[in-house]
Amino acid sequence: MPYELLGKPLTVGGNTYYPGNIIPDGILFPERAEKLKRIGRISEIGGKEYKIGSPTKEGAAALYTPEEVDKIVADAISKATEEMEARQEESKKVISEMEQEKAGLQQTVVEMEREREELRQAAAEIQVPGFSSFDGIIQIPVKGESDGENGQVTVIPASPEELQEFFSIVQLNAEEGAKAIAEVKSENVLILLHAADSRKTIKNAAKEQAGKLFQTQGDLKASTGGNEPAGTDTKGDDT
Repeated sequence: MPYELLGKPLTVGGNTYYPGNIIPDGILFPERAEKLKRIGRISEIGGKEYKIGSPTKEGAAALYTPEEVDKIVADAISKATEEMEARQEESKKVISEMEQEKAGLQQTVVEMEREREELRQAAAEIQVPGFSSFDGIIQIPVKGESDGENGQVTVIPASPEELQEFFSIVQLNAEEGAKAIAEVKSENVLILLHAADSRKTIKNAAKEQAGKLFQTQGDLKASTGGNEPAGTDTKGDDT
C-alpha cells in the first residue's frame, strides 16, 4: 500500500522523501510502515489517485492510479529478474569455461605423467657399455696395470652412496682430497680413487687408507681367532 509522508523528510530505499511525497507500495517493510503510522509520520492512501515519481521538495512529477503503480512495480521487478537471470547465465558460462580449462589441464597432466613413465622405462633399458647394475649396485670395470699385451680388468661394485662419496672427493683439490680420504671407510671408494684419479697425492692417500683398512680388518679377525661369533655353530653340541 502506498503512503503519504508527513512531518520531516524520510530516506528509504536509497531515496529521500519530503512531506507530501508519496512512498510507493513495496518500498517500506510492513513492520516499519506500522511503526511510522503509529508515530504519525505516514498515512495510508486508499484507492484515490496519488502522486508518485522521483521525490523532490516540490512533490512528484506525475499522477498515477493504484493500478498504474502496481504495473510500474511489476515492470521493475520483471526487469530486475531479467537482469539477475542474465547475470546467472553469464556466471554459468564462465563456470563452464573454467571446467573445460580444468579438464584440459588434467588431461595435460595425465599425458605428462605418461611421457615421464615412458622416459623412465626407456632410461632403464639403456645399457652403458662396460657398466651394469643389480639391485642399485653399479658394477664398474677398472683397468689394472698392463703387461704390454693384456690388461687386467677388475669389476668394482659401488652403491649410489659410494659413488657420491667418490665424486665429492675427486672435485676437491689434492690437499683437501687427501684429508677427506683419511675418513673413507669403503674399500670400493678407495679402489676407484686410486684407479681413476691421476693426481699422485690422491693415489698415495687412497693406497695408504686402504692399507689402514686392511690392517684394521686383520686385527679384528685376529682378536676373534678367525672364528664365527658364539652361538652360530651348533656342530658337536650335546643333544
